[in-house]
Amino acid sequence: GGRSLDDKQQPKYLNSPESPIFSKGRTLYGLNLTAKYIRAANEAYLVEGYMDLITLYQYGIKNVAATLGTAFTLDHTKVLEKLSSKVIVLFDGDTAGQSAAQKSLSIFLQSELLSRCLILPDEKDPDEYLREFGITEFKALSDKAPDHFSAILNREMAHYKGRPTEKMEIINIFKPVLDRVRDKHLRSLYLQEVADRLNVGTDWVTRQISSYYTQGTENINKNNKIIVNSSIPRNESILVQFMLENQEYLQLIRASGAIENFVNEETQMLAKRIVDNEVPEAIQDC
Repeated sequence: GGRSLDDKQQPKYLNSPESPIFSKGRTLYGLNLTAKYIRAANEAYLVEGYMDLITLYQYGIKNVAATLGTAFTLDHTKVLEKLSSKVIVLFDGDTAGQSAAQKSLSIFLQSELLSRCLILPDEKDPDEYLREFGITEFKALSDKAPDHFSAILNREMAHYKGRPTEKMEIINIFKPVLDRVRDKHLRSLYLQEVADRLNVGTDWVTRQISSYYTQGTENINKNNKIIVNSSIPRNESILVQFMLENQEYLQLIRASGAIENFVNEETQMLAKRIVDNEVPEAIQDC
């Protein structure tokens, strides 16, 4: 893959297609040079692109890895888990970068990695920020990077006024996130953090999460058969069908990171169960 250095040229990024030989959903750029530094620091900076990694490396931050023009996946976490226990997510400060940081949170919470999140000011990307402000300012900002969950919570509550409707908006955003926290102790701390920020009891937050889980599994009947809601997007339904029928398609869809971008939470849950080899006995109306 590559990146255009002339903004007049199109496309800006040129990436090879996914293939059985080269899977971008399982590969991180730069690890051939940076793995030893990540292991020594027990912490990795995760950036979105080649140029961000190259600039960080040039400025002396060598414990860094980059995704290859694809969404961050659980397979990426498995690569990083072999090198480190901590990650600083360093995506662009624009809307797209912040959205990517939010999507990656759910993936990190399903892994054994402890992640922090550094969202750069003025919508700058890491390359721009380092060239403009230098390594000292960058490190000062990096040292203050909050826990990944807290960073996303801060973002969503930036204009929070304490209205009951706002409380429900926040809890609806974080229901699926909290439900995926692998570490039960960390989950308890996050529940407490959300409760404190919303000025509600932890029991109330817990009930909301429990109701989400119940709704997400209510279509599983006593015979362990899943009936998928017919209102799901057709493209997601087709991908799930491909995953069930063909192992090669399953691996390609898994590696592409497409599952993390599913709009329908029910379909996403089903797709993840298929990936985890928890395929139900029968699937109807898929």
